[in-house]
Amino acid sequence: MPFHYVDDSELYYGYSKNVLLIMDYVYSEIKPKDMTDAELYTLCVLHRKGPMALSDIAESIDLSLGSMTRTSSSLESKGLAVRQSSGTGRKRTILHLTDQGSDVASALYAKYRKVVEFCTIDLSEEEHAELCRINKTISRTVLEADSKLD
Repeated sequence: MPFHYVDDSELYYGYSKNVLLIMDYVYSEIKPKDMTDAELYTLCVLHRKGPMALSDIAESIDLSLGSMTRTSSSLESKGLAVRQSSGTGRKRTILHLTDQGSDVASALYAKYRKVVEFCTIDLSEEEHAELCRINKTISRTVLEADSKLD
């Protein structure tokens, strides 16, 4: 599909402003004050995908393995996660959420869902479906562009 340049600053600034407003709200109202971004992202990944190797989590949230090790240590000290050896073949460290970690992640997702519901309450079913389709397209394009723009 060829790129179609549209000189639509209202679209660009409107979209950027909405993303920043939502993220500002998420960080100020949802993320616990004593939690780093890396800890938040790790909790979310583990909540969605289940136990994972530290190296896989690091790759999925774009973090160095050293930073991921520090993040897992911090989550472990807070009682939110526990590290275990894979015990099979090539030994890998697997990070699991504890019950407390699952509860925290579930509460974060519940708050986030409320934010999304609030932000989209005035959309019709058709507009909501279109917004989801557009967001998926943008996400896919950004992921593809990341490898092409290097």
